[in-house]
Amino acid sequence: MGADPGPDPFVGLSFDAIRLDYTISNFLISGWWAKVAENGIAEQDGDTDFMGVYLTFHESGDAAARAPLKVLKAVFPIHILYHSMRHGPIRGRLEHPVEEVTFDLYWMFLRDATSQNDTNFVAPIEWIEDVFQLDDYDATSLHTVGARGAGSVNQLDWELEAAYQWGDADSVGALFLPVGQIYGDVGASWNAWAGHGEVGYTFEGELQIRPYLGAAYYGGEDKRDLSFLEWVNPFYQPEASVSFNRLFSSWREDAFIDASAMTNFWKAYAGVTLAPAPAIEAGSSIVYLEALEPFDRPASFTLGDWQIPLAPALAFWTEEGSRELGWQSNLWAVYSYTENLSFEVGWSHFFTGEGVEDGAFIDENGLTLVGGQGREDADYVYFLTTLEF
Repeated sequence: MGADPGPDPFVGLSFDAIRLDYTISNFLISGWWAKVAENGIAEQDGDTDFMGVYLTFHESGDAAARAPLKVLKAVFPIHILYHSMRHGPIRGRLEHPVEEVTFDLYWMFLRDATSQNDTNFVAPIEWIEDVFQLDDYDATSLHTVGARGAGSVNQLDWELEAAYQWGDADSVGALFLPVGQIYGDVGASWNAWAGHGEVGYTFEGELQIRPYLGAAYYGGEDKRDLSFLEWVNPFYQPEASVSFNRLFSSWREDAFIDASAMTNFWKAYAGVTLAPAPAIEAGSSIVYLEALEPFDRPASFTLGDWQIPLAPALAFWTEEGSRELGWQSNLWAVYSYTENLSFEVGWSHFFTGEGVEDGAFIDENGLTLVGGQGREDADYVYFLTTLEF
């Protein structure tokens, strides 16, 4: 969770919020309630609220080795999962590695009471809709629970995080309105997992070389395809495709696609960083991306750069798209002129896979199609100056 919704460093998020922190020994407990949207003037209960509780335990030095047992005895009745350092540049050399461990537990709750309506009929028809549970959307309620931990022992560091989401996804269900019908899915709900992990090792020496391996997973689904029987059934009610919601994440999972809450995919990556001087750090990585639930596109034939549907009116006649989104390579270097001013240059190349050509619903929490275009590779080159104050 962060304040930046995407890769644009000049755009952030801010909320009217209340936060309370309580510290005892090595534990920090934070609770908050944020008003994301205030719509009380337009409707009685139309606000969007975001709240949660976040618990962090940190230990360093010799006591870090005993931290897992200490935490288990103190507050954690579940198996502890590990989470590590961030994936981004370290911004400085690791001169003296120390043993340290951090554990987090959190619960987040997002409630969106903005009204959703398929129709606005007269009272008798509205009553009939209520009887048959049509156009009967409740407030969206999304719960997210997770555990994470970070650790480093001498030159070895690791991380692991897992999160689970459940709740009523009525705001998503209202979007799935079939062609020719007037009602969406009033029973949509979240039931998704997400996680990521990384392990790295920093070799001793002047270059501070750190190779690392990692992976990430964001659960998703795509129920947009129809069988023949569903297609001919005039009373068929579609099910919404509800994927893991990234909430207000500022974590960017790739260099090209993840501009707005990429989900319904998994990735694996490997890389290396080095710091040849105290103020210089450079790195490279290779990433493989694959969709979890591909999009079943209309059966088509290829004519040059065009994909032409064979029978667009026959919605049940589809072909499963490819899961492979492709490979990405990344190179970057950072020069920290001071602790507050740094300059960064980077280049990324996207070896696009067949899944990008077929298209997959992976952006904007699984609600936006990425792809449906050619297989040409892409390049991304940037120069970035960062001033912190």
